[in-house]
Amino acid sequence: MYIQNRRNSSKFKGYSPLQLLNGLIGLKPAIAYFAYTQLIYNNKMDKNFKLAITPNYGKVIWRIIILLLSVIIPIILFGISLEKELINPERVKFELVLPIYLVLVAISTFLVIRKTYFKDIITLTNESMEIPKMRNIDYREITKNKAFTVRGFTSYIITLQEGRKLAIGPVNNFSTSAESTFRDFIIEFEKKVDNTVYSK
Repeated sequence: MYIQNRRNSSKFKGYSPLQLLNGLIGLKPAIAYFAYTQLIYNNKMDKNFKLAITPNYGKVIWRIIILLLSVIIPIILFGISLEKELINPERVKFELVLPIYLVLVAISTFLVIRKTYFKDIITLTNESMEIPKMRNIDYREITKNKAFTVRGFTSYIITLQEGRKLAIGPVNNFSTSAESTFRDFIIEFEKKVDNTVYSK
């Protein structure tokens, strides 16, 4: 960026004498620096990230098991009832039973997913991580934080003093922009946590 020359440049067809001189002798453009106070202000700005959150990561496996059982057990019971002739196959309206079963499976799946996973905008302040659909988490509550990858998908696990584990990931594992947002979150989050540790 050229430093502005305040002399009247009307006689130089829009160019100041300094700009013409730079063009003739091949000088590189001058470098402009922002004030140090401006850099400090930017460093303290809150950062927002849209991410996927699993608030109780330790219970995910149990919820998946319960979901599978709710899908499999009705089929097993129905098969046993037919085998022992507790249900007369001729009186069963399979055209009604199957849609009802699929609706129940869909409802169960929806409830499990809703309790297990949601999307939200996480705000990282200097003191805490703010999750509107959950609660604010003070960095001092965090005992462990690390990223791990399973079958090419990366999650960031945060362990709190109370024992709860949060899993955070991109809103879409197949989106480049979502992955970039997730990586930026990890970098900024670890800076905040490290600053909190050093300030204790």
